[in-house]
Amino acid sequence: MAGRPKGTPKTGGRRPGIPNKVTADIKAIAQQYGKRAIQRLVQIMENDEAPHAAQVAASRELLNRGYGQSQQSTDITNSDGSLSHPGYAVIPEQAEGMEAWTQQTQSSSQIQTDE
Repeated sequence: MAGRPKGTPKTGGRRPGIPNKVTADIKAIAQQYGKRAIQRLVQIMENDEAPHAAQVAASRELLNRGYGQSQQSTDITNSDGSLSHPGYAVIPEQAEGMEAWTQQTQSSSQIQTDE
């Protein structure tokens, strides 16, 4: 196998804390327009004649810049605590052939309307 031997430290490359020269130049240019861009977002957000979608998008961008993006979580459990899609945990080798595995995953991922 080519490359460095196992257990030896990595060498070369950019050291931690050193900015990437290519993106640093672009970032510096873009930051010149930061204040104007925020002012434009405020104008769009406050313009009652602007499309609703544009107002919402501008508001979202301002909130994300000021407070950071909100955390999103996904609940994959049913009300009884079981997983919503337990079929995803089935490994093909555990089923008796690929056909059985396909049936298991399809039956466990169907939406049940009986409540």
